[in-house]
Amino acid sequence: MVNGQVRVGVLGARGKVGSEVCAAVEAAEDLELVARIDVDDPIESLVETSADAVVDFTHPDVVMDSLRFLVEHGIHIIETLDLEELAARRATEFVAVVAPLAIVGATGSPVRPLAILG
Repeated sequence: MVNGQVRVGVLGARGKVGSEVCAAVEAAEDLELVARIDVDDPIESLVETSADAVVDFTHPDVVMDSLRFLVEHGIHIIETLDLEELAARRATEFVAVVAPLAIVGATGSPVRPLAILG
């Protein structure tokens, strides 16, 4: 983190969702987009740009290699949450419960998010 901003890289940055993630990161006051990485781009630029965290929107066939690199370099992984069902219900208020596993030395943790509607 530099000057109170989290330095974020995006994997899959030129894809449909990845480009939207880049735009959202750029729009956030407390985030700085430091790396846009896609197919054939060097993932090492995440280290070179001192990324604090990464949003991964790559394909399933490369995600494990990406995750291994991120863990080996101590870069936090930001997982995504699909809220389509809540949007389909037109839910405007809900409680999101996310309980990560406590894994010593990990930069990320599997979670099973649960949205509770009133």
